[in-house]
Amino acid sequence: MRLLKTLKMLLSDTYYDSIENLPMWNYNKIMQTGDLRHLIKKKRFFRVDLNPIWENILQEDMDFVGVNENVKQIIKRKKELALKICKYLENHKTILLNEINILENQIASLEKNNKESEQINFAIVCGHLSKYFGYKIDEKNTTLKEYRSCCKVIEEEQKQIEKLNLKNNG
Repeated sequence: MRLLKTLKMLLSDTYYDSIENLPMWNYNKIMQTGDLRHLIKKKRFFRVDLNPIWENILQEDMDFVGVNENVKQIIKRKKELALKICKYLENHKTILLNEINILENQIASLEKNNKESEQINFAIVCGHLSKYFGYKIDEKNTTLKEYRSCCKVIEEEQKQIEKLNLKNNG
């Protein structure tokens, strides 16, 4: 039991394992490059599979902020694509190949736009957050949860402003 606690303590000191301790800089590097080594705080003599740690962080992040509309569109198109492929495999109608090609291009475009907007948005959002909250958002020290919380505060206030504008104009 003590050995398990000691091992857990060593691992938590070695890897970022939550949105509560993962700096935004590391998160962005992983999202841009796919290199999970950015989860490592300190190199130790033993290795740990980083995939489950990363999957838990992504799940924790999704649970905290939800899934954005662009990602929902990507998922919807991929579902349509899978159904078209199944239909083609059943019927072998070449017209379906055109529809499959169109869906693949739409998915590629959505994924490209999603990646580009995430990269652009982070720098812009950090600037707005810094201005709004009155202190500089340091991506190497600000955790993913802190960043997402700040974004949520502004989104909620924006929704309230939009509701007030609708009431006043409507």
